[in-house]
Amino acid sequence: MTAFGNDAGFHSRFRTQWAGLRNDAGFHFRFRKWNPASFLAIAWLLAAVLHAQQVTVFKSGSDLVTVDVSVRAGGVPVSGLTAADFALTDNGVRQDLDAVAAEAVPVDVTLLVDTSGSVISNLDAFKSDMKKIVALLRPDDRVRLLTFADAMTEVFPMQPASKSLPFNKIKGGGATSLNDALVFALAYAPKPDRRHLVFLFTDGDDNASFIGPASLAELASRAEAVLHVVLVGFSGFGRGVGLGPTPPSRPGITALADAATRTGGMLYPPRTSDRDVVSSFKQVFDDFRGGYVLRYTAKGVARDGWHDIVVTVTKPAAVPYTIRARKGYFGG
Repeated sequence: MTAFGNDAGFHSRFRTQWAGLRNDAGFHFRFRKWNPASFLAIAWLLAAVLHAQQVTVFKSGSDLVTVDVSVRAGGVPVSGLTAADFALTDNGVRQDLDAVAAEAVPVDVTLLVDTSGSVISNLDAFKSDMKKIVALLRPDDRVRLLTFADAMTEVFPMQPASKSLPFNKIKGGGATSLNDALVFALAYAPKPDRRHLVFLFTDGDDNASFIGPASLAELASRAEAVLHVVLVGFSGFGRGVGLGPTPPSRPGITALADAATRTGGMLYPPRTSDRDVVSSFKQVFDDFRGGYVLRYTAKGVARDGWHDIVVTVTKPAAVPYTIRARKGYFGG
């Protein structure tokens, strides 16, 4: 399955955003500071436009769709479900499913971390937290670490979590290029037998990106990843870390929440009570591993354009299910 489709509205919004740069002196300053990773993020955005302009022909049976699903009842993960317990429609057409427990599928984890001055107050403590997070992964899981401030840095590429990893290379910074870094993180394409979790730590502020917040949800829809966003309330990760009830009402935060929801993930607002970032990651990772992976070959639907996905659980339960899954995908 390809990641992009025919979306005229996306083209129009992209052209409008690009045209606005001609009068943006801040953009010209930021352009001079871009590193190669920033250019790759922009290249992915451009690829969405170029690919969507191509004419494609649907080939029945050629496109495997993978959907990560989290199922909870009364706040507790639901285990023991099989393919027969799920119903999934693709653009309104019910599909034949294969289902496996997510626990059985190895995970590629992208840790995407805001190291700007507004977030990190104690770099040594933060490095220690990253080591503790990696220690929670299984031997067959893999991890990469991306940090961003005024530019994005790949501290180390995707590799087995069991390896000795160079956390000493983590550096702090000033400004924040959150959106560009997120697009770069989502552009990673996992192998079919692996899942991709993007775990973003940030305060949600962005003052150095080319890509605007209005594009994030649409680009997230094209990603083969589940995005979880943990917000911090103030400098340092020791207190005020996410998993609170209600997201702040800033446009950038709303865009991050929409992007996470599109992928089947969540945004966790800051809490007033203490919670360390390692515990936050463990809670999300346990939930991610405790879900299900549904796979199907799309039948009875046109290949091009946006495909709405609706997942339900047919097995009776004493309390209503809470289901999280990607909202759809672009075919083409």
